[in-house]
Amino acid sequence: MKKIYIKTISVFLAVITFCSFVFGCSSGDRSQNENGDFTQSDLMIGISPQVIAERLPDTAYYNILRKMISAVSVKSLSGKVNSAVSPISSVFSVSLIANSMSDKNQTEILHMLGDLKITALNEYNATFAHIIKQESNVSVYTSFRLNSDKEGYTPSKTFLQVNADYYGADAYRSSFAEGNVNILLTEWVKVKLGIQEFTADAKCTADSYSLVADTVSITGSFEKGFCAKESGIFKTSGSEKEVDFLISTESLRASTEKSTGIAKKLDNGYTFIALMPKTGVTLDQLVQSLDADTLKNCFIKKEVTSSFGIKIPEFSFTYLSDTVPALKAMNVKSVFEKSVAKETESTDFPLEKILNITSVTFNENGISTSSSAPEEPAEKTDIPQEIFQGETFDKPFVFIIYDSNGIPLTLGTVVDP
Repeated sequence: MKKIYIKTISVFLAVITFCSFVFGCSSGDRSQNENGDFTQSDLMIGISPQVIAERLPDTAYYNILRKMISAVSVKSLSGKVNSAVSPISSVFSVSLIANSMSDKNQTEILHMLGDLKITALNEYNATFAHIIKQESNVSVYTSFRLNSDKEGYTPSKTFLQVNADYYGADAYRSSFAEGNVNILLTEWVKVKLGIQEFTADAKCTADSYSLVADTVSITGSFEKGFCAKESGIFKTSGSEKEVDFLISTESLRASTEKSTGIAKKLDNGYTFIALMPKTGVTLDQLVQSLDADTLKNCFIKKEVTSSFGIKIPEFSFTYLSDTVPALKAMNVKSVFEKSVAKETESTDFPLEKILNITSVTFNENGISTSSSAPEEPAEKTDIPQEIFQGETFDKPFVFIIYDSNGIPLTLGTVVDP
């Protein structure tokens, strides 16, 4: 990690604009739907960020991230439909909520996260969020929402202060009845990502106690753009459809034991990787193979002696997934018991759902997980040979966006471009 951050992060974290700059902290105390017939109360009113210590990411922290990212991804991604997840935000969500937990439940979460002390975990997360924001304008957004029709949990001022200092999550209390929470969540996505066409379905009812929603905003242009576009056939789910393929000449390979693929550099220092299952391997099998070591080794881009052509389809979609099943698979179970939510004046956050919302658009200019459009690359690749020699992504594949240190921030499957 660049040494300059050691001198700059402490100064930055000391100012009161920290949470809004890094995470997009909440503002205002009430919000209404289009008809103005219900409101939500902002729990962060009067809570301001304080000075905190930085803790630069190290090998131990990166290993924890890869482990968690793998666990969330293999449970959240689908081989049947277009799917995507930004698991780094889920790591932040469960880390934040761990600060509200009693000793037993907090220990359960911290054990999953590598047995870090809670203060160290908070410092790592806050510093990492600041670094990716400064390096590449990447924002992590989190929102936790409590059902105002349910009693049994009131966030302590200490917990809300931790949120302000390290995470900057939106925190609201509102009614979950009659689908109100879906409208509020849809509006939250519009504000944070600028995505207008997304309609949330949190599968919450009037009996739900809470939900946590998270997402990541990334936009990067390709260092070298695609040189051409042509129509072609994409084979999906036993059928074929005509799609627009982007064409370029590349020099970086990426592969795993179960896939072959390509790596394409972005101008923000990040890397886009696409992986296509080898013959005899299903997309689900490829997803399930993405363990921490595979995700780490895949980022080691392989230069080839001669350039090769690729064809890859444009795609754009938004996907919502609940990452709780992934956490349960990692033996975090008591946290999600209904008794936690129903205890009178419980000190533990009634954690029922952690919803990850990922919107992704891939085109000739770059890739984005928000409405921000990548700028046109200053340079385009050479035109491939007249007789195409290379890789055609004409069947379902996996894509990954890596940061500059090889941490996969967003992963997805493209089944129907």
